[in-house]
Amino acid sequence: MKREARSGVSRTLLWGVAVQVTVAAAGGELGFAQEQRSQWSTQSAKLIEPGRVEVGVLSQARWGVSERVELGAHPLWFFVLPHVEGKLSLASYGAWSLSSSHRLSYPTPFLDLVSTDGPGGLLPQTTDVPHALLMDTALLLSVEWRPEQLLTAEFGLQVASHRDDSLPLLDFPFLYQRFAALWAPGVPRFGLIAEGRALGWLGYRAELRYYDLNTSDIVIAPDDWNGGWALEAAGALHLQLGTNGRISCGLRWARADYPIGQRSHWLPLVDYRYAF
Repeated sequence: MKREARSGVSRTLLWGVAVQVTVAAAGGELGFAQEQRSQWSTQSAKLIEPGRVEVGVLSQARWGVSERVELGAHPLWFFVLPHVEGKLSLASYGAWSLSSSHRLSYPTPFLDLVSTDGPGGLLPQTTDVPHALLMDTALLLSVEWRPEQLLTAEFGLQVASHRDDSLPLLDFPFLYQRFAALWAPGVPRFGLIAEGRALGWLGYRAELRYYDLNTSDIVIAPDDWNGGWALEAAGALHLQLGTNGRISCGLRWARADYPIGQRSHWLPLVDYRYAF
């Protein structure tokens, strides 16, 4: 009975984390350039206004701390996957903006939760989950190439404080590339994000990211496997609801090279954000 209850909770939390992580990684929200500021939080180099707070159903909450600092975390999933995010404004010149983004997470509670038999189990129940930190840093270079139209290049790297070749590979779709640093010396990525306003009440976002998973040293990999990679693409539309609300919906696609071969997966994206 307890095992079945745990499996049910694991499955529910797992899919919630999977959606939340992918939405959050997508940047989720539309931004319009206003004196090097964005109206809504984005994955661009622009920051939201100081004092502004945004709360999402599935995506991260955001807080404009100061002119140069923006912080983020998810109030609910923080207790499943403890984490904190930050964006620092580094420079701006005309239509160009440069920022750095940083994420620190403690994946041990989540990995322990999904180490179970039956539905919801992504790792064997006997898995000895290590204590580890995942650290992600990226440079964001954005240009407002037309009024209220942003194009951003992202150069990122994720590393872990603990690497364990004996830890079974978490090869679940969309989570695979986001936890790969636990098995690799580092996971570099490159991304392109376009976002802007299509109409006064309708915005859009399109993105493409490539991850070099670099996990060829793990013991379960075939001899002819080069370490894996992942490619993600996503698109979303944002519907403005008054001055403080926004609904986003879209679709995310990923194709990844697993030890068992290449696989493609799709995931719908739906979110509501409120700002104050």
